Amino acid sequence: MVDRAGSTHRRAWLIGLLFLVVVGPWVKHLTVQPASRLALTAAIVEHGTIRIDAYEDIVAIDRVDRGGHLYSDKAPGQPFLAVPAYAAARAVGADSAAVPRGEGNLTLWWVTLWSSVIPGALLVVLVAGICGVGDSRRATIATIAIAFGTLLLPFSAELYGHVLATFFGVAAWALVRRGATPGRVVLAGAMAGLAVLVEYQIVLFIAIVATFVLVRLGWRAVAWLALGGAPLGALLLAYQAAAFGGPFQSSYGEKPVHADGGATIVGLPDPRQALEVLFGTRGLLVFAPVVVIGLLGLVRVARGEGSAARDEAIVGLAVFLAYWALQAGWPNPWGGEMPGPRYMIPALPLLAPGIAVVWRRRGALERVALGWSVTMMTLPLVTLHLVPPGGVTGIQHLRNIRDFGIAPTVWTLALGPAGWVVYAATIAGAAELLRRDVLATRSPASAAAPPSPTPT
Repeated sequence: MVDRAGSTHRRAWLIGLLFLVVVGPWVKHLTVQPASRLALTAAIVEHGTIRIDAYEDIVAIDRVDRGGHLYSDKAPGQPFLAVPAYAAARAVGADSAAVPRGEGNLTLWWVTLWSSVIPGALLVVLVAGICGVGDSRRATIATIAIAFGTLLLPFSAELYGHVLATFFGVAAWALVRRGATPGRVVLAGAMAGLAVLVEYQIVLFIAIVATFVLVRLGWRAVAWLALGGAPLGALLLAYQAAAFGGPFQSSYGEKPVHADGGATIVGLPDPRQALEVLFGTRGLLVFAPVVVIGLLGLVRVARGEGSAARDEAIVGLAVFLAYWALQAGWPNPWGGEMPGPRYMIPALPLLAPGIAVVWRRRGALERVALGWSVTMMTLPLVTLHLVPPGGVTGIQHLRNIRDFGIAPTVWTLALGPAGWVVYAATIAGAAELLRRDVLATRSPASAAAPPSPTPT
């Protein structure tokens, strides 16, 4: 049987489904950044305000004290978008965010499901589409490598803004990467505006995409892009004016108390810290070596003859370098007590086509890199993800398992130990659907033929 029409989209959704059943059930700890985000959503729903005074007990840091009132120091997009989910949870009797429940917090889980897990699964679908999953076994593996072997995995189970913002940013990129009508460019602008509303740092990604649009499509397309993003930009400015006293005054300008080190947010990249970001005790290339494979592939494509794939590889490399420089200028290499450099998450999805280019079917090094990456990223998924100063990714998470245990899932909270059987069964079912699709859409001839040297 040869590849069928629509197989690319079906395969993409099956990988997204597998990601959803793997990540979705985990009920993670209420740590400082999720608490700040959850408090803002709760304040809007329960008190009709953006002040989080009523939630002071759960927001120890990651907050701004201004004019005698407390505000979250996070960009407002994710808390705003979570309002319907939180309101629905409260309507059926879920605990308020004001209840200081550090473990087994189902209100946190529900908001995280809609704010991080589902966007993470949709992001995986986008990555699969960018790779052209239905045409290449290597592209399927590349999507799985990015989904399960990078920081996308553990952060999709946490209430941070990185995965949601990256989803919107990659959605904008997917709309314009191969040319677009004015309507698609306006929609891409709206996605870009949502991305910045969710996470300030995603502006680097959007700036690179806008440059690509300028070079490929011209100034008129840039104007359409700006038109799509303008309403979201206006909303962000209005929020900043209400919370911090001026439309161009962000939370960082108010000297908030941050979990990652004081009020200074970013400076010039430090060469030593740049090396630490990649090769240190939580280094991106050390604990997610599939990133190395992706970079090598993008470099190979970027050095080729002019083509759409070459331009896209250059964009991927530019995004990676931009976020590497950002993280190298941060107060610490990880953005707090993180399992890796979290501000580099937006760069990860665009590495997938590079992995697809250089992956060898029987390559031992590639398999080892993938296995190591998946293992190291699974550990912070299943336990407390934080790594204190001096800790090492993986080793610290084994200690976290010893000290804090394996995090519960909604299955185990509902069914006890039998919930693990249900969790394993859902993963096995999703994996089997994907396996059957792979087998059904590859003919013997295409399975033996070498894959295309460039991503499709």
